[in-house]
Amino acid sequence: MESETASRSQALAAELRAETEELLEVLENVGADDFEIPTPAQGWNVADQVAHLAYFDRVAARAIKDPGGFADWLAGVAVDPTILEKGQGEVASLAPRLLLKEFAAAREEYLGAALSHPGERVAWFGPAMSAESMTTARLMETFAHGVDIRDALGEQVFFSERHLNVVYLGYRTIGFSFRNRGLEPPAGDIQIDVRMPDGALRTFGQASLDAAGEENRVTGSLGELALLVVQRRNAADLELVVSGEDARRWVGIAQAFAGPPGPGRPPRSK
Repeated sequence: MESETASRSQALAAELRAETEELLEVLENVGADDFEIPTPAQGWNVADQVAHLAYFDRVAARAIKDPGGFADWLAGVAVDPTILEKGQGEVASLAPRLLLKEFAAAREEYLGAALSHPGERVAWFGPAMSAESMTTARLMETFAHGVDIRDALGEQVFFSERHLNVVYLGYRTIGFSFRNRGLEPPAGDIQIDVRMPDGALRTFGQASLDAAGEENRVTGSLGELALLVVQRRNAADLELVVSGEDARRWVGIAQAFAGPPGPGRPPRSK
């Protein structure tokens, strides 16, 4: 069992490293002024997006390596939430090349910490999670903020099989997406059918029936479903096939990331 956990941790680490390298490649080929370009996330420019990733990599590494220190720091954040904004602002103020070096170094620190604690649960902002779950969350965050950065720079968003982890996280957080908005989660399951880039179909969940006897099911491409659950595209702009009352409600509020309900993105085409 331990070897399986270690193998899974290593596979996730490799996927996160690949996601990181692809994003760094985009950023290393733009000018310094491009880091000041506003992204679709209101109030955030490209530098802010990179700084957010780097800052929370350092925080996550600390949560793994120094649980006591992280607990004390988190207690301080509860008293003064501006600690988060100030910390990220300091990172964002770095010159672009130094910012990229900090992001790369912070990511490697996180990966080293996560790989040294496979299977162990780690205290975080919400419930404690395994190191594997935390790495999946870091992958999701990197994908989401990477989409914002690519959108701002006019770069194409590419999808990989590793983004199935993002869709899976979206499935696992269906209940959270409802509770986070003060809504009662569905009593039954919502099935998510994912069309992979190679044409294969991957499925999460098993469709329950709504009051009208319709299956609660969402079908779409890997890329579109990944964009949906990180709120980087409005459901109206995605070619999803949605059936069932609970599924229709969920696609409007899907949220794989922690924190308060996000505003999402306005429809582009409608």
